[in-house]
Amino acid sequence: MKSQVHPNRQTLVVISSIALAGVLVMLVATRFGVGINPDSVTYLDAARNLLTGTGFNYWPGVGHELKPLTHYPPLYSSILALLGWCGLEVTSAARWLNALLFGANIFLVGLTVRRHASHSFWLPMLAALLTLTAPDILNYHSLAVTEPLFICLALIGLLCLTIYLENWRRLFLIVASIAMGLSVLCRYVGVVSLVTGVAVLVLSSDQRFRRRLRDALTFALIAAAPIALWALRNRLTSGGSTDRQLTFSPLKPRQIVSGLSTIASWLLLGKVRYDLRVVGFLIQLAALAAIPAYLLKQSRQVSPQHPRGVPRLAIVNTIFIISNVFFLIFAAMFIDADTVFDSRSLLPVHIMLLIVVLSLAFQLYCRSLPSLTRSIAFVLVPLLFVGAYGIRGIDWLRSARADGQGYTSRAWKESPAIARLTNLPAGTPIYSNGYDAIYWLTGRRALVIPETIVHGTGQPNQKYEEEFTTMEQNLREHDAIVVYFTTLSERWTMVSEAELKQRLNTLRAETVSDGSIYFAGH
Repeated sequence: MKSQVHPNRQTLVVISSIALAGVLVMLVATRFGVGINPDSVTYLDAARNLLTGTGFNYWPGVGHELKPLTHYPPLYSSILALLGWCGLEVTSAARWLNALLFGANIFLVGLTVRRHASHSFWLPMLAALLTLTAPDILNYHSLAVTEPLFICLALIGLLCLTIYLENWRRLFLIVASIAMGLSVLCRYVGVVSLVTGVAVLVLSSDQRFRRRLRDALTFALIAAAPIALWALRNRLTSGGSTDRQLTFSPLKPRQIVSGLSTIASWLLLGKVRYDLRVVGFLIQLAALAAIPAYLLKQSRQVSPQHPRGVPRLAIVNTIFIISNVFFLIFAAMFIDADTVFDSRSLLPVHIMLLIVVLSLAFQLYCRSLPSLTRSIAFVLVPLLFVGAYGIRGIDWLRSARADGQGYTSRAWKESPAIARLTNLPAGTPIYSNGYDAIYWLTGRRALVIPETIVHGTGQPNQKYEEEFTTMEQNLREHDAIVVYFTTLSERWTMVSEAELKQRLNTLRAETVSDGSIYFAGH
């Protein structure tokens, strides 16, 4: 007699297989190396300096010395340094770490959905497949950035917190506290993990208030300890807990439009014009809202295995989502004026929202009466999303595999401006809006060109004239050069090329396909 595989075990096998496929996909996508963006340069530079014993420092593009890392938390760079100590080159360590994190996050999303829909085979598999194929999730797991690690820690913390609220086993509270505390040590936005944990524990109605308060205090003390130690280290090394400043800057229309466009891309539309994407988003949202509204009219009394009400899993993740969105708005208004509500900053929201929507969809399925409409809706809608995500995910994979990502792409490795720098004498001062790209690709410590607007505060740079005069003197007296990359249009806070041309019109200018180079030309 053939043995049968238990449904729960079968589900675990399937989501584990999808997770393994995710690891392989990420290794294929990063065959030219892990993607490098401006933040990646800082993370990897700090890891290398830590590994070589020069301290937890990085090159900021100003001055002549390395600067203590305070702008970002240390966990990601520390793990890369640890892997480097074990024998892996830092960029290779980042590539393998992110590939494993991609597989882990796929598995954790499937496992979390399975926790709510324990006897459903298809729903956890759908959650894992959507995580595997979503273009934004793929993209940021291919870059050496902190989001993959942050999401992994948040998923572990939220899952353990949910389990604790169901069985009140203290081990899960401790694990949730540690995971969520480490998430803050990975990204400062991880403070939303602390807010979520405390709010969920205090608002839970299953225990007496004294017990809830004690649990919340235990959670807060454990979770806040890592970032408190890091803040103390920052204060001792640089005189402040972080180099970020509080200053008010109102939200800009472009930030709101960017957020709406990003959310719209999570549905069936990919890279289309903003206006078309937002209109399409509203139409799709209305259509998707009509389905549960219709099915709820035919709701039935569910069995004890499928209780009424919003599942605890959805509540916990929704509090995290709301906290995350409010933190981003607060950061855009008071901490970092150039915060963009794009696919990167909203990536954790996308993944947690995926879990919430699927858990609520399962609740809706259990509450609605069997009908042809229900059958069509719960088959057609998932197929549409899997198909749309799959097509866009394959397009992304084809592009990433062919050209690489960020500063490891062919465009940057074959950059004429970068090639021009290789012939310069050692020690030649270099100014650039792509100082980080130059540093990463050539090892030269380029200096950042003056900013007209301070990117963190959104306020005019009061030292602009002084900084421009210093740069101009170095150009004329020390044979410095200015390299302006036209491929970095997002750096709008820096002096424009038009102004450079106007103010440096007495200097020689060499034009290449990706920018311009200004020098005295003796």
